[in-house]
This record gives sequence, structure tokens and C-alpha cells, in this order.
Amino acid sequence: MKTQRHHLPIVLSATIAVLLLAACAPAQSIERRAHSFYSFLTGHRPSASFEDYISPAFRSEITTEQGKARLGMLTLALRPRTGTELDAPELKSVRFQSEGDFALTWLEGRPDQPLTDSPPIRWVKVKGRWYLYFGTAKEYEEYRDFPSALRREEPEAPSGSELSETAPAGPG
Repeated sequence: MKTQRHHLPIVLSATIAVLLLAACAPAQSIERRAHSFYSFLTGHRPSASFEDYISPAFRSEITTEQGKARLGMLTLALRPRTGTELDAPELKSVRFQSEGDFALTWLEGRPDQPLTDSPPIRWVKVKGRWYLYFGTAKEYEEYRDFPSALRREEPEAPSGSELSETAPAGPG
């Protein structure tokens, strides 16, 4: 009996450590999933398929003609061009924001790196796995609308009057 009590603090410490690691896992998980997708986009995951990243709700729409057409357009737009050799993105360049089961990811790095200036990608977590979120009616129905807190605003171009106010006066 005395031996069991002696091991209790060790068991509790191990349990707490596992829970803390599990709490940190979603952030690492979205980074790795996004890195996998960016690697796919740059042609460094040739065995991967675009469909691997599509949410189950979106995938269920693919059976319709409209869904097949949309998937075809997305695949064509995202497929790396034959003969192009892009550097693989580094895991450390993946940035993200998350809220619950939703996340935004983007790449930061040198301007000459592929996808560095591309718009953020929206994700939804379904049964512990991250998928691309396109905002289709079926996705909205099953997962809710993408949180507005995660929607990154694009900077607005300055108006003509703002430019003229800050422009130095030319020779008179």
C-alpha cells in the first residue's frame, strides 16, 4: 500500500504532462497540416492529392455536377505547373491564427519564396483533422460560418487626397 502511494505523485505528474502536451497539440497540428498543404502547392508532395485537404462537407458536394466543376477549377488553379521547381516552404515560416475549430494560415519569409505574399488560407478542424474551409453552403451548415475575428482585413489603398497631402511640394 505504501508503494502505491509513493507512485501516485508520479502518475499525477505524468497525467498532467500528457494533458499539457495535448493542449498544445492543436497549434502544432495546424502548422504541420498547413505546411503539408503549402508543400503540396509547391510540388514537393507529388503523392498527395488536393482532395486530401478538402473538408468532408465539401467532399459530399463533389457528387453533384456543380461540385465536380468547382473541384476541377480549384485543382487546376492550385496544381503546380509542370517544369517549375519551387523551393519547399519551411515549417518555421508557417504562421497561423486560430479560434476553436477554425484557423487562418499564411507564410512569412523572404519575398522571393513561393507563396509568401499569397492570401491567408482558411481551415476547419473536423474530428481532430484540419481541412480547407471554402465557405460552401454545406460547410456553413455543418461547421458554422468562419469566425469574423479571424478574417484578416486587406489594407486599403490610400486615396488620391491622402497621397497629395503627403507628397512633397514640387518646384514652383
